[in-house]
Amino acid sequence: MTEKDWQSLADEEMEILNEVKDNKNSEKEELRDVSGALEHPSYKALEDRLTALEEELRLEKEKGMRALAEAENARRRAVEEVRKARDYSLTEFARELLAVSDSLEQAMPICADHPSIKEGIELTQKQLHSTFDKFSIKVFDPMGEKFDPISHEAMSMVEVPNVESGKIITVFQKGYWINDRLLRPARVVVAK
Repeated sequence: MTEKDWQSLADEEMEILNEVKDNKNSEKEELRDVSGALEHPSYKALEDRLTALEEELRLEKEKGMRALAEAENARRRAVEEVRKARDYSLTEFARELLAVSDSLEQAMPICADHPSIKEGIELTQKQLHSTFDKFSIKVFDPMGEKFDPISHEAMSMVEVPNVESGKIITVFQKGYWINDRLLRPARVVVAK
């Protein structure tokens, strides 16, 4: 073997030794990383982390409950608005029909001498009131009742002997309710 061959062989040995050395160093680093991972946090750190997670969970549950409550309230409001819209959507139309009902009622005494006309008016009035019933429109005649400023409109006050003050003595126009809401107050004369 020549000196050159010996040199080449020595270089190869050095490379192999360097590789073995590098492998040992990387194994040591891996062992250091693994041993660091095996270190356990303290009981206090775990307790603090658990407390923080429990608080976070409580806050998230609270947010969820609020969101559910808000959704339920929105649903209830929507149902109520739909009910009111359904119940009171005819209010303006019904008010216009009250004039028709009033006219038919005023025509009755005038047609007393004409039985066929009177009968036609009575049938029309009956049909109109039947339609009112279908849509929860109720008529009320407060004759003789105590005056109620919510459902009665006083047109005048008259002194009448032997009649209690505040009693209704004349009804100009009957009042009407639609469901539980006043459609039109009764127009009345009240005793002083």
